[in-house]
Amino acid sequence: MSALDHESLTTIPGKLDHYRAEEGGFLAAGTASAERAYGTDLPRILPRLAVLVIHAETIALRKAETCLSYAARNGFRLLHALPFEVSQAMCDVVWRFQANVISQDSLAVRDGIYTHGTSIMLLLKDTRPDAGMPASSRLTLLKGSPDPAQRDGSSLRSELGAINNIFGFVHCADEPLDVLRELAVMLPEPVLSDVHQRLARSFDDDAAEYDCRPVVDAAYAGSTEHDIDSDRALLRLLDDIANADTDTDGARARALRALLTASERPGRNLDWFAFADGLRGLGIDPYGWDPLIVASNLVQYEVPGKLKLIPSFTELMKSKGELHHA
Repeated sequence: MSALDHESLTTIPGKLDHYRAEEGGFLAAGTASAERAYGTDLPRILPRLAVLVIHAETIALRKAETCLSYAARNGFRLLHALPFEVSQAMCDVVWRFQANVISQDSLAVRDGIYTHGTSIMLLLKDTRPDAGMPASSRLTLLKGSPDPAQRDGSSLRSELGAINNIFGFVHCADEPLDVLRELAVMLPEPVLSDVHQRLARSFDDDAAEYDCRPVVDAAYAGSTEHDIDSDRALLRLLDDIANADTDTDGARARALRALLTASERPGRNLDWFAFADGLRGLGIDPYGWDPLIVASNLVQYEVPGKLKLIPSFTELMKSKGELHHA
Protein backbone atom coordinates (compact mmCIF):
# COMPACT_ATOMS: atom_id res chain seq x y z
CA MET A 1 0.00 0.00 0.00
CA SER A 2 1.11 3.59 -0.63
CA ALA A 3 -0.25 5.35 2.47
CA LEU A 4 -1.48 8.03 0.06
CA ASP A 5 -2.49 11.33 1.68
CA HIS A 6 -5.51 12.40 -0.38
CA GLU A 7 -5.69 15.80 1.33
CA SER A 8 -2.31 16.71 -0.16
CA LEU A 9 -3.58 16.02 -3.69
CA THR A 10 -5.84 19.08 -3.98
CA THR A 11 -5.82 22.77 -3.13
CA ILE A 12 -9.57 23.19 -3.65
CA PRO A 13 -11.59 23.44 -0.41
CA GLY A 14 -14.33 20.80 -0.23
CA LYS A 15 -13.22 18.84 -3.31
CA LEU A 16 -12.05 15.78 -1.41
CA ASP A 17 -15.28 15.59 0.59
CA HIS A 18 -17.38 15.78 -2.57
CA TYR A 19 -15.33 13.08 -4.29
CA ARG A 20 -15.46 10.76 -1.31
CA ALA A 21 -19.24 11.09 -1.06
CA GLU A 22 -20.18 10.95 -4.74
CA GLU A 23 -22.17 8.10 -6.19
CA GLY A 24 -20.00 5.62 -8.09
CA GLY A 25 -16.98 5.67 -5.77
CA PHE A 26 -14.64 6.78 -8.58
CA LEU A 27 -11.94 8.22 -6.34
CA ALA A 28 -11.74 5.03 -4.29
CA ALA A 29 -11.68 2.85 -7.42
CA GLY A 30 -9.03 5.03 -9.06
CA THR A 31 -6.88 5.03 -5.95
CA ALA A 32 -7.09 1.27 -5.55
CA SER A 33 -6.09 0.66 -9.17
CA ALA A 34 -3.15 3.08 -8.91
CA GLU A 35 -1.97 1.57 -5.63
CA ARG A 36 -1.93 -1.92 -7.15
CA ALA A 37 0.23 -0.69 -10.03
CA TYR A 38 2.65 1.69 -8.30
CA GLY A 39 2.69 0.40 -4.72
CA THR A 40 4.84 2.54 -2.45
CA ASP A 41 5.97 4.61 -5.46
CA LEU A 42 2.52 6.16 -5.91
CA PRO A 43 3.25 9.31 -3.83
CA ARG A 44 6.36 9.86 -5.97
CA ILE A 45 4.78 9.16 -9.36
CA LEU A 46 1.32 10.71 -9.09
CA PRO A 47 2.47 14.37 -8.73
CA ARG A 48 4.39 14.01 -12.00
CA LEU A 49 1.54 12.50 -14.04
CA ALA A 50 -0.75 14.59 -16.22
CA VAL A 51 -3.76 13.66 -18.34
CA LEU A 52 -4.61 15.49 -21.58
CA VAL A 53 -7.75 14.54 -23.50
CA ILE A 54 -7.87 15.52 -27.16
CA HIS A 55 -11.56 15.99 -27.91
CA ALA A 56 -13.43 14.91 -31.04
CA GLU A 57 -13.47 18.42 -32.55
CA THR A 58 -9.66 18.55 -32.39
CA ILE A 59 -9.57 15.18 -34.16
CA ALA A 60 -11.91 16.55 -36.85
CA LEU A 61 -9.65 19.57 -37.16
CA ARG A 62 -6.62 17.25 -37.58
CA LYS A 63 -4.71 18.99 -34.79
CA ALA A 64 -3.73 16.10 -32.53
CA GLU A 65 -0.13 16.73 -33.58
CA THR A 66 -0.38 20.27 -32.21
CA CYS A 67 -1.25 18.85 -28.79
CA LEU A 68 1.63 16.38 -28.89
CA SER A 69 4.12 19.01 -29.99
CA TYR A 70 2.93 21.50 -27.38
CA ALA A 71 3.23 18.97 -24.56
CA ALA A 72 6.76 18.00 -25.64
CA ARG A 73 7.91 21.61 -25.95
CA ASN A 74 6.71 22.29 -22.44
CA GLY A 75 8.50 19.39 -20.84
CA PHE A 76 5.95 16.58 -20.86
CA ARG A 77 7.01 13.13 -22.07
CA LEU A 78 4.34 10.92 -23.58
CA LEU A 79 4.03 7.64 -21.69
CA HIS A 80 0.90 6.19 -23.28
CA ALA A 81 -2.03 7.14 -25.51
CA LEU A 82 -5.34 5.46 -26.12
CA PRO A 83 -8.52 6.21 -28.05
CA PHE A 84 -11.82 6.18 -26.21
CA GLU A 85 -15.42 7.19 -26.71
CA VAL A 86 -16.89 9.91 -24.51
CA SER A 87 -20.49 9.21 -23.48
CA GLN A 88 -23.11 11.58 -22.11
CA ALA A 89 -23.02 9.68 -18.81
CA MET A 90 -19.24 10.18 -18.67
CA CYS A 91 -19.66 13.92 -19.27
CA ASP A 92 -22.23 14.12 -16.48
CA VAL A 93 -19.83 12.52 -14.01
CA VAL A 94 -16.59 14.27 -15.01
CA TRP A 95 -18.24 17.71 -14.77
CA ARG A 96 -20.76 16.76 -12.07
CA PHE A 97 -19.62 19.47 -9.69
CA GLN A 98 -19.45 22.27 -12.25
CA ALA A 99 -22.54 21.51 -14.35
CA ASN A 100 -24.90 23.00 -11.76
CA VAL A 101 -24.12 26.47 -13.18
CA ILE A 102 -24.38 25.49 -16.87
CA SER A 103 -27.62 26.09 -18.77
CA GLN A 104 -29.58 23.15 -20.15
CA ASP A 105 -29.05 24.45 -23.68
CA SER A 106 -25.29 24.61 -23.15
CA LEU A 107 -25.18 21.12 -21.63
CA ALA A 108 -27.05 19.69 -24.63
CA VAL A 109 -24.61 21.30 -27.07
CA ARG A 110 -21.64 20.15 -24.96
CA ASP A 111 -22.86 16.56 -25.01
CA GLY A 112 -23.26 16.71 -28.78
CA ILE A 113 -19.67 17.91 -29.17
CA TYR A 114 -17.98 15.52 -26.76
CA THR A 115 -19.85 12.45 -27.99
CA HIS A 116 -19.33 13.28 -31.66
CA GLY A 117 -16.58 10.72 -32.17
CA THR A 118 -13.37 9.26 -30.86
CA SER A 119 -11.24 11.19 -28.38
CA ILE A 120 -7.60 10.46 -27.51
CA MET A 121 -6.24 10.34 -23.98
CA LEU A 122 -2.59 11.23 -23.48
CA LEU A 123 -0.80 10.11 -20.30
CA LEU A 124 2.20 12.35 -19.69
CA LYS A 125 5.18 12.61 -17.35
CA ASP A 126 6.42 16.05 -16.32
CA THR A 127 10.16 16.20 -16.99
CA ARG A 128 10.39 19.70 -15.50
CA PRO A 129 8.86 19.10 -12.09
CA ASP A 130 7.96 22.21 -10.12
CA ALA A 131 8.23 21.62 -6.38
CA GLY A 132 5.30 23.98 -5.83
CA MET A 133 2.95 22.61 -8.50
CA PRO A 134 2.10 19.07 -9.63
CA ALA A 135 2.24 18.11 -13.29
CA SER A 136 -1.52 17.99 -13.71
CA SER A 137 -1.92 21.56 -12.47
CA ARG A 138 1.01 22.87 -14.53
CA LEU A 139 -0.49 21.41 -17.69
CA THR A 140 -3.92 22.76 -16.78
CA LEU A 141 -2.53 26.29 -16.60
CA LEU A 142 -0.65 25.83 -19.86
CA LYS A 143 -3.88 24.61 -21.49
CA GLY A 144 -5.49 28.03 -21.00
CA SER A 145 -9.09 29.16 -20.85
CA PRO A 146 -11.57 28.11 -23.55
CA ASP A 147 -12.62 31.77 -23.75
CA PRO A 148 -10.27 33.55 -26.21
CA ALA A 149 -10.63 36.79 -24.23
CA GLN A 150 -9.29 35.11 -21.10
CA ARG A 151 -6.07 33.60 -22.41
CA ASP A 152 -2.81 34.71 -23.98
CA GLY A 153 -1.22 33.45 -27.15
CA SER A 154 1.12 31.01 -25.41
CA SER A 155 -1.59 28.60 -24.27
CA LEU A 156 -2.41 25.29 -25.94
CA ARG A 157 -5.97 26.42 -26.66
CA SER A 158 -4.63 29.52 -28.40
CA GLU A 159 -2.46 27.35 -30.65
CA LEU A 160 -5.46 25.14 -31.39
CA GLY A 161 -7.82 28.07 -31.97
CA ALA A 162 -10.49 27.05 -29.44
CA ILE A 163 -13.50 29.23 -30.21
CA ASN A 164 -15.53 29.54 -27.01
CA ASN A 165 -16.39 28.09 -23.59
CA ILE A 166 -18.22 25.08 -25.04
CA PHE A 167 -15.78 24.13 -27.80
CA GLY A 168 -12.78 23.68 -25.51
CA PHE A 169 -10.84 21.32 -27.84
CA VAL A 170 -8.93 19.66 -24.96
CA HIS A 171 -9.41 18.70 -21.33
CA CYS A 172 -6.97 18.23 -18.46
CA ALA A 173 -7.38 16.69 -15.04
CA ASP A 174 -6.73 19.73 -12.83
CA GLU A 175 -4.93 18.15 -9.87
CA PRO A 176 -3.53 14.77 -8.77
CA LEU A 177 -6.83 14.02 -7.01
CA ASP A 178 -8.61 14.56 -10.34
CA VAL A 179 -6.13 12.28 -12.13
CA LEU A 180 -7.13 9.41 -9.85
CA ARG A 181 -10.85 10.11 -10.14
CA GLU A 182 -11.12 10.97 -13.83
CA LEU A 183 -9.13 7.99 -15.05
CA ALA A 184 -11.59 5.79 -13.15
CA VAL A 185 -14.52 7.67 -14.74
CA MET A 186 -13.19 7.47 -18.30
CA LEU A 187 -11.59 4.03 -18.32
CA PRO A 188 -13.51 0.90 -17.31
CA GLU A 189 -11.80 -2.07 -15.78
CA PRO A 190 -9.68 -3.88 -16.83
CA VAL A 191 -8.54 -1.01 -19.09
CA LEU A 192 -7.87 1.25 -16.08
CA SER A 193 -5.59 -1.25 -14.37
CA ASP A 194 -3.82 -2.05 -17.64
CA VAL A 195 -3.07 1.64 -18.21
CA HIS A 196 -1.66 2.07 -14.71
CA GLN A 197 0.50 -1.03 -15.16
CA ARG A 198 1.85 0.34 -18.44
CA LEU A 199 2.64 3.68 -16.79
CA ALA A 200 4.38 1.95 -13.89
CA ARG A 201 6.65 0.08 -16.33
CA SER A 202 7.55 3.13 -18.43
CA PHE A 203 7.60 5.98 -15.92
CA ASP A 204 11.32 5.77 -15.02
CA ASP A 205 12.53 4.75 -18.48
CA ASP A 206 13.25 8.21 -19.84
CA ALA A 207 15.04 6.78 -22.88
CA ALA A 208 11.87 5.06 -24.08
CA GLU A 209 9.84 6.76 -26.81
CA TYR A 210 6.14 6.07 -27.21
CA ASP A 211 4.87 6.06 -30.81
CA CYS A 212 1.49 7.75 -30.85
CA ARG A 213 1.19 7.79 -34.64
CA PRO A 214 -0.97 4.63 -34.96
CA VAL A 215 -3.47 5.98 -32.39
CA VAL A 216 -3.73 9.34 -34.16
CA ASP A 217 -3.98 7.78 -37.62
CA ALA A 218 -6.76 5.46 -36.49
CA ALA A 219 -8.69 8.36 -34.95
CA TYR A 220 -8.34 10.41 -38.15
CA ALA A 221 -9.41 7.47 -40.28
CA GLY A 222 -12.55 7.06 -38.18
CA SER A 223 -13.63 10.69 -38.41
CA THR A 224 -14.52 13.20 -41.09
CA GLU A 225 -12.21 16.19 -41.38
CA HIS A 226 -14.00 19.45 -40.64
CA ASP A 227 -12.99 23.01 -39.77
CA ILE A 228 -14.23 24.52 -36.51
CA ASP A 229 -14.79 28.05 -37.80
CA SER A 230 -17.78 30.05 -36.58
CA ASP A 231 -18.25 32.26 -39.66
CA ARG A 232 -17.90 29.45 -42.19
CA ALA A 233 -20.15 27.17 -40.15
CA LEU A 234 -22.93 29.77 -40.11
CA LEU A 235 -22.73 30.34 -43.88
CA ARG A 236 -22.80 26.60 -44.58
CA LEU A 237 -25.71 26.04 -42.21
CA LEU A 238 -27.76 28.86 -43.72
CA ASP A 239 -27.20 27.35 -47.17
CA ASP A 240 -28.22 23.92 -45.88
CA ILE A 241 -31.38 25.37 -44.34
CA ALA A 242 -32.34 27.18 -47.54
CA ASN A 243 -31.68 24.14 -49.72
CA ALA A 244 -33.53 21.75 -47.43
CA ASP A 245 -36.81 23.68 -47.30
CA THR A 246 -38.42 22.48 -50.53
CA ASP A 247 -41.98 21.79 -49.40
CA THR A 248 -43.17 24.76 -47.32
CA ASP A 249 -42.41 27.67 -49.68
CA GLY A 250 -39.47 28.65 -47.48
CA ALA A 251 -41.51 29.07 -44.31
CA ARG A 252 -39.46 26.66 -42.20
CA ALA A 253 -36.22 28.18 -43.39
CA ARG A 254 -37.47 31.69 -42.57
CA ALA A 255 -38.53 30.54 -39.10
CA LEU A 256 -35.10 29.09 -38.38
CA ARG A 257 -33.33 32.16 -39.68
CA ALA A 258 -35.57 34.32 -37.48
CA LEU A 259 -34.69 32.16 -34.48
CA LEU A 260 -30.99 32.64 -35.16
CA THR A 261 -31.36 36.39 -35.76
CA ALA A 262 -33.33 36.89 -32.56
CA SER A 263 -30.71 35.07 -30.51
CA GLU A 264 -28.01 37.45 -31.73
CA ARG A 265 -29.73 40.44 -30.10
CA PRO A 266 -28.39 41.76 -26.77
CA GLY A 267 -29.86 39.90 -23.83
CA ARG A 268 -31.22 37.08 -26.00
CA ASN A 269 -29.98 33.51 -26.33
CA LEU A 270 -30.68 30.65 -28.68
CA ASP A 271 -33.21 28.05 -27.57
CA TRP A 272 -31.23 24.94 -28.50
CA PHE A 273 -34.17 22.58 -28.27
CA ALA A 274 -36.38 24.67 -30.60
CA PHE A 275 -33.43 25.10 -32.95
CA ALA A 276 -32.74 21.35 -33.00
CA ASP A 277 -36.41 20.56 -33.62
CA GLY A 278 -36.50 23.03 -36.50
CA LEU A 279 -33.43 21.46 -38.09
CA ARG A 280 -34.86 17.98 -37.73
CA GLY A 281 -38.02 19.17 -39.45
CA LEU A 282 -35.88 20.00 -42.46
CA GLY A 283 -33.99 16.71 -42.34
CA ILE A 284 -30.81 18.33 -41.00
CA ASP A 285 -28.95 16.60 -38.19
CA PRO A 286 -28.71 19.12 -35.31
CA TYR A 287 -25.68 17.25 -34.00
CA GLY A 288 -23.60 17.85 -37.10
CA TRP A 289 -20.54 20.05 -36.61
CA ASP A 290 -21.98 23.18 -38.20
CA PRO A 291 -25.20 23.33 -36.11
CA LEU A 292 -23.16 22.65 -32.96
CA ILE A 293 -20.63 25.37 -33.80
CA VAL A 294 -23.37 27.92 -34.53
CA ALA A 295 -25.34 27.03 -31.41
CA SER A 296 -22.27 27.13 -29.17
CA ASN A 297 -21.90 30.84 -29.93
CA LEU A 298 -25.55 31.67 -29.27
CA VAL A 299 -26.85 29.61 -26.35
CA GLN A 300 -26.61 30.84 -22.77
CA TYR A 301 -23.47 29.31 -21.26
CA GLU A 302 -23.89 29.76 -17.51
CA VAL A 303 -26.92 30.59 -15.39
CA PRO A 304 -26.29 33.94 -13.66
CA GLY A 305 -26.00 33.99 -9.89
CA LYS A 306 -24.98 30.36 -9.39
CA LEU A 307 -21.71 29.09 -7.94
CA LYS A 308 -20.04 25.83 -8.93
CA LEU A 309 -20.04 23.14 -6.30
CA ILE A 310 -16.29 22.80 -6.90
CA PRO A 311 -14.40 25.68 -8.58
CA SER A 312 -11.73 24.83 -11.10
CA PHE A 313 -8.04 25.04 -10.26
CA THR A 314 -7.71 27.90 -12.75
CA GLU A 315 -10.53 29.83 -11.07
CA LEU A 316 -8.90 29.37 -7.68
CA MET A 317 -5.58 30.68 -8.95
CA LYS A 318 -7.29 33.70 -10.46
CA SER A 319 -9.16 34.41 -7.23
CA LYS A 320 -5.83 34.46 -5.40
CA GLY A 321 -4.41 36.90 -7.90
CA GLU A 322 -1.76 34.38 -8.95
CA LEU A 323 -2.94 33.92 -12.53
CA HIS A 324 -3.75 36.23 -15.38
CA HIS A 325 -5.22 35.24 -18.74
CA ALA A 326 -4.70 31.50 -18.28
